[in-house]
Amino acid sequence: MRIPSHFPARSSVALFAILTLLPALVTPLCAAVTLFPEPLHLTRKVESPIDGSSQIIDEFYSGNRVVSVSGAKITIADYQKQELISIDRSSRTFAVTTFAAIAADARGCDSPPCEESAAAVHTARPSPRKVSGNRETYEMSEGDRPDERMVVTVDRSTMISRDAFDVIVGSAYPNSRSQETDRLAMLAARDESSPRLRSQSVEGAGYGLPIEQTTTMVTPAGEVTVGSVVTRIGRESVPDDLITIPADFRRVESPLGIRKRQLDELDTLPISGAQRP
Repeated sequence: MRIPSHFPARSSVALFAILTLLPALVTPLCAAVTLFPEPLHLTRKVESPIDGSSQIIDEFYSGNRVVSVSGAKITIADYQKQELISIDRSSRTFAVTTFAAIAADARGCDSPPCEESAAAVHTARPSPRKVSGNRETYEMSEGDRPDERMVVTVDRSTMISRDAFDVIVGSAYPNSRSQETDRLAMLAARDESSPRLRSQSVEGAGYGLPIEQTTTMVTPAGEVTVGSVVTRIGRESVPDDLITIPADFRRVESPLGIRKRQLDELDTLPISGAQRP
């Protein structure tokens, strides 16, 4: 199980189906830091590359907790308790999954690595294709995949730390950094050579907020574009009624727990044709 972000990667078409089921980001920290000292509320629009439909997701970031709301489904990533709570108000159920279980499923281990590795990105930051106030739009493609191009918009009026950046783009434990997310970080990082960007410096906050990313891939059937855009940035805190689990809600097994149990059951089935001792 991999906790997805709302930013497309190479497997974007398949990833969209997962995004609609688990609109959450889980990134436990190796050090006790506050990810979001001030509340941050993002309203995000995610486009489906399959049928052109869109989904609206509200994301609330505050302290070390991230709450993602998509219709009747609410996901709470609690970094103090190191757990992911999934609430389904339509079925009146909730499930709890530990970060360790997610990491074990994704990596075959249960210890959060404090240093994550990814192929180094040595590409120099390109000049923005468009600048509008504090927003910069970049366009780039991968050297080994000219059939893919990525458009990214960064809002530098909202500066965040690298840990907070990793939370938003989904590039930290139990996920991992990749060339794609490192490219995003390169584009979002404050340019110390720019007087305008230096003037926006906030201690510990060296990254602009990525508010739009689209990836266009050339396939035999034509071009496929997937992406998301933040349509609103606010400072509201998550309403209490969204994160309070009513007393009559029933706790159920998490999808990860169900899958693991089913795999364990398969391991115990006799092999057809096997000789008995």
